Amino acid sequence: MRGRAAKEDPKAPVAGYVATRTAATKLDLPLAETPQAITVITADQIREQGARTMQEILRYAPGVNADVYGLDNRGDWFLLRGGSQGSTLLDGLRRPLSGWYGIVRDEPFAFERVRLASPT
Repeated sequence: MRGRAAKEDPKAPVAGYVATRTAATKLDLPLAETPQAITVITADQIREQGARTMQEILRYAPGVNADVYGLDNRGDWFLLRGGSQGSTLLDGLRRPLSGWYGIVRDEPFAFERVRLASPT
């Protein structure tokens, strides 16, 4: 397992369902050695689930309430561990949230991985 963890690029696509590294922290550590809870949902899992929205991707993730307000065609609403929305990042940059009218729904067919980190 250690040999595979050392070879995986934390920003590259993952083959299969299990990621061993992620760029969710500033340190390049294996997920097993990070001091916080991090969940990685890979592109293969997103494709197998047939997810069309972020809510559908997060529905089976531990510590996430993916259907906070039920079905909503305007945007994706979810609560992470601890009951906060947190920040949504796309390619490492924080997405702006400008009220209820500034929500843009993401298209998961282009995602390589979705990372969920517990709030610090």
